Amino acid sequence: MTPIHVFTRFSVLSDHGGFNLLGARYHRIAPFVPGWLRRALYRRTRPRTLDQIRRFLFDETRLAERFHYFEAICLPSMAAQTDPGTRHHVRTSTELPAPWTARLDRLAQTHGFDIHRLTPSDEIKAVAARIAQSQRGPSPAVTARLDDDDAIDRGFFARIRDALDA
Repeated sequence: MTPIHVFTRFSVLSDHGGFNLLGARYHRIAPFVPGWLRRALYRRTRPRTLDQIRRFLFDETRLAERFHYFEAICLPSMAAQTDPGTRHHVRTSTELPAPWTARLDRLAQTHGFDIHRLTPSDEIKAVAARIAQSQRGPSPAVTARLDDDDAIDRGFFARIRDALDA
């Protein structure tokens, strides 16, 4: 059976770029703002240093909102998956503040997902590839990425499994 690994990104601090403040800060208005203006706002307001990104990512208000979405949207959709061979992994930062780390640990115990703590110098995609490879054995693996505010249809991975087995 081909392993299916789902990786949820939860406040990962990385010095490899790719930080998307636009999606984080302007997600409520983005559909109503022309693309050229969104890009201009992003260029002016995006965090430019690792310390600025750290302050933004680990802001108490932001973390409370991210946990709300994670607990209300992402986790229920993963718990409802009908494919028993789907493994859920949550990638987070080694710098996630202690109270939030404890909360994430409690959720992992309750919901059975694996937590992978990344340092700012870890390459996110490389870590996902290593995890999938270490748990797949000789067969290929399927990976998917969810954000902490994403949900997925409960039969999605079962349909992928059916397609793989066909």
